[in-house]
Amino acid sequence: MQWVELAGSFVVLHLSRALGKDDRYTAQVIGGHYLPGRDGINAGNQILLELSPRCYTRELRIPAAAGLGANTCVDLHYSRGEDSKVRCVRTWSRNLVLQLPHDEPIGRSLWIGLDRLHEGAATRQACLDAIDQKPRRTDRLASFQAEWSSPVPPRDLRPLAHGIRFRWESDCAYPRHRRVCPTAAVAGKRCPPGEWRKHPTERASPGQGKPEPDQPRDYCSYLCEVPELFSLPATVSFSTAEQGDIWNDQLRSVEQSLTSYVQGDSRHVAVDFSRWAAGKTAGGATAALQVLTSVRGNAINVVEVVSPSGRAYQIKPEKAEQFVSIPGATCGTRLRYRIVGDLRFEEKTVDLVDGVLRIAHPRDSQYRFALGLGAAAGVISTLGPYGTFGASELRAKHFPERPYASVRATVRYQPTPGRHMPHFVEAQLSYLLSQQPFVAVRDPTASVRDPSIETSLYSRVLFTLLPLLPVRPWGLPIEVGLTPASIGFGFPLLQRDESVLGLQVFWAPHAALRLRVSRALLLEASLRGIYPDRTHAYHLDSVVGAPARTSFNPFALAADVGFHVLFL
Repeated sequence: MQWVELAGSFVVLHLSRALGKDDRYTAQVIGGHYLPGRDGINAGNQILLELSPRCYTRELRIPAAAGLGANTCVDLHYSRGEDSKVRCVRTWSRNLVLQLPHDEPIGRSLWIGLDRLHEGAATRQACLDAIDQKPRRTDRLASFQAEWSSPVPPRDLRPLAHGIRFRWESDCAYPRHRRVCPTAAVAGKRCPPGEWRKHPTERASPGQGKPEPDQPRDYCSYLCEVPELFSLPATVSFSTAEQGDIWNDQLRSVEQSLTSYVQGDSRHVAVDFSRWAAGKTAGGATAALQVLTSVRGNAINVVEVVSPSGRAYQIKPEKAEQFVSIPGATCGTRLRYRIVGDLRFEEKTVDLVDGVLRIAHPRDSQYRFALGLGAAAGVISTLGPYGTFGASELRAKHFPERPYASVRATVRYQPTPGRHMPHFVEAQLSYLLSQQPFVAVRDPTASVRDPSIETSLYSRVLFTLLPLLPVRPWGLPIEVGLTPASIGFGFPLLQRDESVLGLQVFWAPHAALRLRVSRALLLEASLRGIYPDRTHAYHLDSVVGAPARTSFNPFALAADVGFHVLFL
């Protein structure tokens, strides 16, 4: 043999002469870094030996975040077909440089697990001890699997992910106070529930003040292991069952922090009514809200929240926490809201903090007093009793029914919402204009069946304190009022009638029935007594022949229909 030459994957042995058929030689690979047992090939004055490495150096790029390092272990399982797995544990480097063996005739599979030690540096022995110990003293970060079917591992060996740990940093518009992670799915497969973790350097509790832009966020940690292998980057789909929000992000590496959130135009925010039922359990809070929304005449229907664009969104307070989509609402947005119900409430503002609108108790925005105006028209009927004057007798049938009109101004006291107060209390100042009858001077010999009844315009001013009880017969919103506390005084509208009709003070018990058409408008029918409805009868005294007056104090009944408007 003259010299040895390395040509590609062959060793060429150059001989001094060509070998004949009768020449015997032995040329064979017997070990070392190459597979043994391959005989040389006679090529005249050369012998060719094919070299097949025992192992091939391959570099696997594991997509991992920069945070993996000194405390990370790599757990390798290497198998061939149905053979038992060969175990190897090593410490982490940015890229895994592995020696993969040559296999005939089938390939192999490689499983790669990344684990983080709970404590201490990741030496080979520490990794072995921590991974094998029960319970494990490591957190699984990811698992990958690479497979190949050729004897030689491909140079571009791309492992596929089987499981991967990542985190989602909660957006400041996400309701963080609930400590509930959104559901995550990777490559279309649902992940196990995430674990809510509080950032160790967070400076303020959720819900206290406006969020700071640089404030560390709470986050959700996920270890997503799915049945099917997937490649990175992969799409992560997040969803929230109660809010109904859905959004996506791209997962590119192990321990990646994802920060995307649903777009502002379609996201849902939490509306918190817990202050309406302070100190109650979940079931008690629901019951307390039912009281607030069902007390007759004192109920709350909805809460109107106005978005930044000016559109109003209505929420019926049924649970301590509900969700509503308010386009344009984001961290720290100040929104206007107003409670709508049987009573009147002023408009308030609330900040969106940690994804929650915390609505103040209704008593903080309620108008306790409401002003009102009303008008009505009806008739007054004289019921008697009357008697004789001079030589004549006067009866109620002699007086026709008299039309009248009235206007009133009111001040209504409104109780705290939800409180079972039996009635509202309304103070009324009313003015009635009607015709007041009197009997004119007449001949005493005239027939008593045809008295000379005349009328003049007469004014009455009344002050009434009226309790009102809300009821709902057949589902109709009705208010019923009854009071004896009403007094007034009357006087002639025209000065010339003062001597004929005179002044009077009277008592006027009052009953009212109102139908609420809207929160501000009510239709009313009322019945009012007037006692005394003083009536004067003038006649010629038969003895002295001079005019004389007899006064009667009958009871009259006034019935009317009208409307009543409440406003501030």
